[in-house]
Amino acid sequence: MPFSTGIAIGPFLAGLATVLALLILPRAEPSFHLGFVITVLLLLSLLLLRKVPVQIIARQNEQAPKSGLYLLHLLLTLWVVALLVNAIFIPLTQNDSLEYATVGRLLYESRTLEAYPVLDSATNTSGFYGPWTHPPLYVSLIYLTSIIQGHANEPGLMRLVAPWAVIVTTRLVYVLGALQGRLTGMFSALVFISAPLYFLGAESALSDALPVLGLLLIFVVLVYLDGTAIIRGAITGLVLGMALWTHSQAILFIPLTLAAVVLRSGFTNIRALAQECGILLIVATVLAFWPYWRNTVLFGSPISDNPIVFGLPTLAWHDYFTTGRGIDHFVAVVQYGWLKGWFAIEAYGMTFWLMLLGVVAWQPRLTALPSIGYFKMVWSARPNLLLKIASGLVLCYLAGVVASTILGLDLMIKNERYLLVILPLAALLAGSGLAALFETGAYSPNNRRVPLKVLFGVPFGRVVAGTVVLVLAAELLVLTSVRYVSNGLSPAKLGQRFTDTLRARSEYLVMEFLRRSTPPDSVVFSLKPADMYYAARKMLSYLDPALVPFYAQPDPAQALAMLKRLGVTHVHLPDYGLPPLYNSTLEQILRNPEWATLDYQADGSQIYKLSASGLTHGSRQDIAPGKSRWTSSTNLLIGGRKALFTVEGDNRLLSGNAPSEGGLRWGLFHRNLSTMLTVGAGMCTSNSLPDESLPAAGGREYALDLTLVGHGLVRIWMQQFDKTGPIQGEHLRSQTKTMIGDLVLGDRYPTRQFSRRLKMLSNTRCVTFSVEHVGRSMLTIERAYMTEMTK
Repeated sequence: MPFSTGIAIGPFLAGLATVLALLILPRAEPSFHLGFVITVLLLLSLLLLRKVPVQIIARQNEQAPKSGLYLLHLLLTLWVVALLVNAIFIPLTQNDSLEYATVGRLLYESRTLEAYPVLDSATNTSGFYGPWTHPPLYVSLIYLTSIIQGHANEPGLMRLVAPWAVIVTTRLVYVLGALQGRLTGMFSALVFISAPLYFLGAESALSDALPVLGLLLIFVVLVYLDGTAIIRGAITGLVLGMALWTHSQAILFIPLTLAAVVLRSGFTNIRALAQECGILLIVATVLAFWPYWRNTVLFGSPISDNPIVFGLPTLAWHDYFTTGRGIDHFVAVVQYGWLKGWFAIEAYGMTFWLMLLGVVAWQPRLTALPSIGYFKMVWSARPNLLLKIASGLVLCYLAGVVASTILGLDLMIKNERYLLVILPLAALLAGSGLAALFETGAYSPNNRRVPLKVLFGVPFGRVVAGTVVLVLAAELLVLTSVRYVSNGLSPAKLGQRFTDTLRARSEYLVMEFLRRSTPPDSVVFSLKPADMYYAARKMLSYLDPALVPFYAQPDPAQALAMLKRLGVTHVHLPDYGLPPLYNSTLEQILRNPEWATLDYQADGSQIYKLSASGLTHGSRQDIAPGKSRWTSSTNLLIGGRKALFTVEGDNRLLSGNAPSEGGLRWGLFHRNLSTMLTVGAGMCTSNSLPDESLPAAGGREYALDLTLVGHGLVRIWMQQFDKTGPIQGEHLRSQTKTMIGDLVLGDRYPTRQFSRRLKMLSNTRCVTFSVEHVGRSMLTIERAYMTEMTK
């Protein structure tokens, strides 16, 4: 335990030493900063070579066969190896990670913390604007890795920061679980690392691994450390102070730590409890005061998630975050907010379902299946300290989620990643339950034998636990294979250059176009600033306060003049929509061929140049319901909000332009159902096109204009065909059916216009468009036109 805790503190000490170097030695040479960090770590190592008094929880005898432990150990090793291999060989494309990489590059260029947070886009080389209130621990580690590799031109060693934190956290979870028995430790570690959102986030260089590790370290010192109230309070305060540097979300660790102290000590000695809580708060405040004080000076509050652009009422960001993320009514808030851990399977896997096993099995050797008598035995027994505090903290966090939503706040439910901080605790409870099921015998609190039922000659508990292990093995195979396929990778390509691998993705191709085909002094108004990391062009982020007058301007011509005064030459659109696109005049500007030229398109990602295209409007086809044949189908979305893949239902003819309603009664499973309305379903496989098809000439440009009325998240899809059937784009990851945008119809804007110019592939013969509305929603397509653009 001391060794595991020591290596787990490593990322915090390295990051804080780097922050200190940037603060007291601003603009020094990077090599000097590196030497300072190494010196600080060596001095700390010498100071910490003292034994700390600890209380070791007695390990229970276990009956697990060694062969079973070897199998679990092998599977856990495969998870860790896959994490490292993916982090090393799969190029970085995740949005938040690339933004962190951009800021790390700015730190490397400036070598001072004055560059963080990035509030002056005019003075930095990239034009990035990032008004973050997250403490600078993670970006300082990115800066440190840039020093070690000697440049910040591409995300290299920074890719290993999150896996480093994940591996030491997984080891710590194992050691904590092993206090109950090695089987519990193995199951706990496996359940923990296999949570899809956590695993994929770590291989994609997201910062979540650091706050997760921070809260677990707090948990460790609370259940493991012994000593006087003052000693416990001081050490807990040190760990809490370090954890507060990881993320602005870590502010929640303060009440959680105080709750854990109460769960550990109770109210038998109020004076000692007050001393411990007081000391830990003082020490944590001293250690973590600076970043939160600086945030208060810069933003007016210690933490914030509300940039100026988010506060503009005309952009209707509230509708975007609630409706777009599927938490726009009470049932959805309960199912995907309060009970998110159980219903966002694509994010957390089986973790929270398996956690229930441990919640009812507080006695680590109790293996009977739940019954009334079983619950009486469990609740009459004195629970184990580790599982008691773990259960209590999970309950406190979930109670905070419920309380915050009742108060009208959605910060704790609108992002799946925030729940990850209690993942180790849930995994420990899950491991306890799985180990109890797996073992061949068990004892109740009064030492009476509890028999297990037998299924096909095998104890039922082992069947369940074995099934879980098989599922975790299959999950590893699926997660890694999907990541490799989506990036066009194979074992033969693992050693190729990242730039070659990135060409399999449309978002990188548009960046390559900017880098190779636009003037070096171009300024790109980007709706996805993260991708601009690879563009080598200056950006104007959609969040930049300089755009506030533009968003407020209702006249498209004057708004265009504003963009040109800001120096904007190009506009970068991803394959999804944002309020700054469809709730401002930007979409109208890009739709007008006299104002904008569609320079490049890869699937739904596009680059526009703010200059006349030389095209005019040619023939226009009315494809609205009632004018053209539309079909409707109800589809099952596997993967919820991420919609990893879709199980399509049977098509039925849409009656005229009647409203289309979707979702189940009361809005249950709001994220897992959608309704797809499709026009142009006729195939192009014959010489004569069917009447219901939409002809489209290969290589030509068209415009799609839709007037949509209703409520809900709406996605627009396009599929192109030649005589042989559906065709895909010119890169490996291109799909035959691509999303070309989305928008939210909400309380402020129940009617919206969707307009997009589209370049057809060279061999396109006809096209279909699909308008999808998700969950409990209603949609009417009032008008729909497809217009050919001609010279």
